[in-house]
Amino acid sequence: MIVECGDERGEFAGLLLASFGAEVIKLEERQGANSRRLGPFASLPPGLEHSLHFRRYNLGKKSVACDLERPAVACWNAWSDGPTSSLIVAGLPMLSRG
Repeated sequence: MIVECGDERGEFAGLLLASFGAEVIKLEERQGANSRRLGPFASLPPGLEHSLHFRRYNLGKKSVACDLERPAVACWNAWSDGPTSSLIVAGLPMLSRG
């Protein structure tokens, strides 16, 4: 199992791994990933469920909504049932050191 959280770069890495058969679980903020707001959209008016960008880069993944203001590890442990082999993190400023 691979847990993915982050921006579009992480989505692309997760897409590649999912296309090779890995189980990928995407962590999203409660209001949805930012990529849900990227066009083009399948229908008008644009909505979180209509982003073709999001649909393409998240094929074959499961999704979990989570409060990402909490530390990522606590969030991860809150819903995880079993061992996870990998974590993809891309572009989350709250996780960067500094």
